[in-house]
Amino acid sequence: MIKLYDYILSDDCYKVRLLLAMLRVPFTPVKVNIHPGDENRQPDFLALNPLGTLPVLQDGELVLRGAAAILTYVAQTQDPARRWCPTDPADAARVVMWLDFAERALRPISDARGANLFGSDALMDEAVLAGEGALEILEDHLAAREIDGFRWVVGDHPTIADLALFPACAMAPEAGISLDSKPAIWRWIDRVKRLPEFLVMPGVLPVLN
Repeated sequence: MIKLYDYILSDDCYKVRLLLAMLRVPFTPVKVNIHPGDENRQPDFLALNPLGTLPVLQDGELVLRGAAAILTYVAQTQDPARRWCPTDPADAARVVMWLDFAERALRPISDARGANLFGSDALMDEAVLAGEGALEILEDHLAAREIDGFRWVVGDHPTIADLALFPACAMAPEAGISLDSKPAIWRWIDRVKRLPEFLVMPGVLPVLN
């Protein structure tokens, strides 16, 4: 059975939990206490992932680190219909592009959120500014997609690109970033929350109506 090394407050881990839930894939969770336990810095975990980062997925002899790699692997092996990870070369490349955007451009939002949660002001203003800029790019993309009649980041149905982008956007207010001027992102967040088997986490509430 798949084993997921997980931290409940990690938005990267949440991305993987979302996909596993939506595909109804059974897995064994292994809780790793990052704060305050620093269990990701202990020798046994570093032997699994020398970077000391989460999430980590173990499937038999295969060990994968990083949300983008794990989402891609799970979508390709656990979704026979290949709806979550497109087979069309252009759409597949677009998904990879947005996975990279989630990893890089939205990372400052995760950093600012962590600073708020754990009481650190280091580079907070820079992270918020960078996060706001990234959200503007996503807002413009989603608004243009809606004009063209599409509801999702890539293609005509949700993909792992949506799940990779969702946590940082949904939890942006915890990072001190308002979404009041991002109506397309708000509508898209609502659509993601209405997907079957959607999971909540601390900071992400379910749809209330």
